Amino acid sequence: AGKAMLIRQWALYIWPGLPQLWISGSWRGLALAGLAAATLNVALLSTFAWSELVTPGVRIAVWTVLIAAWVASALFSLLYGERLETAASTAASTTGMYAEALEYYLKGDWFQAERIIAVLLSGNARDLDARLMLATLFRHTNRFEEAGKQLEILARAEDCDKWEMEIRRESQLLAEAAKEESGVAETETADQTDDRPEQTKNAA
Repeated sequence: AGKAMLIRQWALYIWPGLPQLWISGSWRGLALAGLAAATLNVALLSTFAWSELVTPGVRIAVWTVLIAAWVASALFSLLYGERLETAASTAASTTGMYAEALEYYLKGDWFQAERIIAVLLSGNARDLDARLMLATLFRHTNRFEEAGKQLEILARAEDCDKWEMEIRRESQLLAEAAKEESGVAETETADQTDDRPEQTKNAA
């Protein structure tokens, strides 16, 4: 089965444009495949049906162009297929890492979640899903300034429209958390002042 699959995979590269058409449904692939068919028909007709009308030099030129174009197309299709496979592999790896980071995040394991998110963002700084999770993680760990910076980056991103509501909601939660933390700090300061020895208070 593996051998048959390998043969089918390589068979895609025999005809120009077929990989692009088969893998991604590209219109360019369809046009290239049609052009290759037309060129092959012209070469065959000029060799076998119109041999008296077409000079040998023209026939050689047609076949030379056809073969050169065929080889160039096969090389391009091979590179195209490799790029698609690499992109698919990278996407699968990124999806798996994001799921792992989310699992740690839901468990409250902030360190492991942040570690994985940092790797994701180092590979793709435009990963808005990972950046939003990082901003939320910073809020949960009371790193409000860092959370705010991440939200600013998200708000400036070109394709942030789909996350507009989440960014706005997270900004509100961040403001509330920062305000609450500030209130707690003020209360603790006041309590510490009230707990001073009576003699110190009188001296003051």
